[in-house]
Amino acid sequence: MSLEHTFRDTEFYHSWAIGEILRVDDKEPYEVWVNDYLPYSDLNEWVSEESILPEINDAFRVGRLSNIKALSFLSYRTVLNGETHTTHDEFTHDRFDHSLVTGMVMEKMMIRNGIVGKQYVTGMTAAMTHDNALPAGGDAIKLVDPANLHEEDHWDEMLDDKSYAFLEKYSLSPDEVKAVIRNEGPLGEMLDIADRLTYTMKDVGALIGHRRLPFFEQPAIDIDRALGENAKPGNLYRDILIDPDSGRPYSNDPGRMSQFLKLRALMHYGLYMSPVSAGRDWVIAKFVEPFYTAGAPTSERPLTPQLLRQWDDQDLMRFLSQEYKVPSEHNAFFYTALATWSPSSISFSTQEEAAERMATMQEDPSIIVLDSVTKKGFSTGEDYLVKNDQGRIVTFKEAMPSDARYLDAVVEASKGTHIFYVDESDQTKIGKLVRQQRSLGKL
Repeated sequence: MSLEHTFRDTEFYHSWAIGEILRVDDKEPYEVWVNDYLPYSDLNEWVSEESILPEINDAFRVGRLSNIKALSFLSYRTVLNGETHTTHDEFTHDRFDHSLVTGMVMEKMMIRNGIVGKQYVTGMTAAMTHDNALPAGGDAIKLVDPANLHEEDHWDEMLDDKSYAFLEKYSLSPDEVKAVIRNEGPLGEMLDIADRLTYTMKDVGALIGHRRLPFFEQPAIDIDRALGENAKPGNLYRDILIDPDSGRPYSNDPGRMSQFLKLRALMHYGLYMSPVSAGRDWVIAKFVEPFYTAGAPTSERPLTPQLLRQWDDQDLMRFLSQEYKVPSEHNAFFYTALATWSPSSISFSTQEEAAERMATMQEDPSIIVLDSVTKKGFSTGEDYLVKNDQGRIVTFKEAMPSDARYLDAVVEASKGTHIFYVDESDQTKIGKLVRQQRSLGKL
């Protein structure tokens, strides 16, 4: 599906997908141009059909990702005047938007470092298609079967005749592109930076936005402070150079690298790995499990990895709405019901403490104890290379040890075991559905 095909017939403003659409009506066929940007940076420009990105989009059918939300079912809860609000309406950016901007960032870094020819096409193809095999529902659904639903491991299953024709045209092999997607070699390390930078800036932009409203929860306050006034941490892409000795990418601005890594760490702590997010993802995966199989599909279990890699969020929401008989005039209802709901949770520093409390809670008939999930932290990125004050290329941890210790502290704070439960006070549609499925022995 080409950019022209995707948008010429689209009569609504697709603001949450990839930006603005401009039709040039005095030319035949229409020339379609797309404007996209990296928040908190200087990167905001039009991508023309003369760029290789539309050709990659057309050859690899990346357009499916425009209907897969970047943050899956995540939302941020805030309490104001005693009322709970969520930001789920803010988190409407999608994986196509992420893929396109990752490609734009990757291109800027490669051009600055003189990467041309086959390497350039390899890097651009990997950047634009690295999420192609993501299942409908995104990261939450991957919990159903991580081995068979991980997008990097199954990237080549998305290839078809048109994809192979593109690879042949540029003398590329699937293994060469896949190696970059797996962050192997200098191009792979560069893509790792472009990918992380893009999703962090996009997600911070969705959470904090440009309105800079007052926040009352510490995670959002910390993120807002780390962003700073008039800051442009997204311009990290301009700092990435190739070390002539090692051939590896490094940043020549350790301070900006520090700000980016702090924002990313705080987003993990406050949003990606929060107890609310973990509990919701667990329940969503459990809703899908009864209909999933890694083998041949059956009438009872039609959801296979292959089907989920062809579907988008709307297809999955339509299926779940029908199977769980959730009345809805449109599929967005079931998504919204899930994104704005979360089970109650209690967090513990050790699994042993959690096990003891869970045993006690299970004796209470008014409480449905769902499960416990242990979070073990995340990679801080402190092994990225930077140029220190003495002009040497070293790891970020060596160049800025105090900043690295801060990142380690955020990781430690994100660890723990969380018990998820639903009690009788939860009268939401999802809460009632959870109790119904538990009574049927299906959750």
